[in-house]
Amino acid sequence: YLACAELTGKVVVKKVQLENDLSWTVTPVFEVKLEVSSEGIQEVLLKRDGKVLLIKNGPSVTVRPLGLPSSSESHNKSIASPGTKWFKHPTDSTLLLAFSPSLVRLYLWDDLSEIAVFHINGPPVLSSLVTKQTSGVPDRPTTVAKINSIFANPSGSHFLMDTILATTEGEEHLTCLFEASTI
Repeated sequence: YLACAELTGKVVVKKVQLENDLSWTVTPVFEVKLEVSSEGIQEVLLKRDGKVLLIKNGPSVTVRPLGLPSSSESHNKSIASPGTKWFKHPTDSTLLLAFSPSLVRLYLWDDLSEIAVFHINGPPVLSSLVTKQTSGVPDRPTTVAKINSIFANPSGSHFLMDTILATTEGEEHLTCLFEASTI
């Protein structure tokens, strides 16, 4: 399955298969046109079984079961999740991870129920900058941290997280590698 979003707000899922004669077949599975937030559609994730789609549209995250008529909006579940990057759990296909600069939240795919919150044991410099960001101390430079990207190794045992630190003095990248077992 392939899920993607267009700048216009159209989200599509297609099933791509290699046939016995080595030709490719592409079959549409799902299509919806969304009202795009000012921040745009930032992420589209498809559950491994191809039955549930996650769409991050600005600060809002929605999971939509596929295979239901488009009029079944009541089956969609949405939550506010600004400043997060979403990731499929590397070992449990029923779970999602929502990363922010200092926390990882664990959710169920089917209804976005939050089931756990973990502090990221990242570099001390990131923790102090994120603390500085929320401390409200006026004589310190303002620092805003946001996650740029997250990757997992094939076994799911490690995550590589790139965080952008925007300060009054400029922008810096802080990249750290951490074990999944620490969260």
